Amino acid sequence: MPDQAVVNASPLIFLARAGRLEFLQLAAPEILVPTAVATEIRQYDADDPAVQALESTPWLKMVEVPAVPPPISSMGSGYR
Repeated sequence: MPDQAVVNASPLIFLARAGRLEFLQLAAPEILVPTAVATEIRQYDADDPAVQALESTPWLKMVEVPAVPPPISSMGSGYR
């Protein structure tokens, strides 16, 4: 099993609201939450389980994601 995994907003929100956040640790003991994901979740009320989980779950680690280099980010603009 890897030491870390990265989570998107949807699984974090749904599992927190279902009271099953621990299922994320089936992927890895430490779960990385990109700051953009944390910002999206923090738009909910402070009493939302996902917002509370971000603040109180020690194995959820907020991380800054580096910017995508322009040559790579422009690759998707011409494809449909």
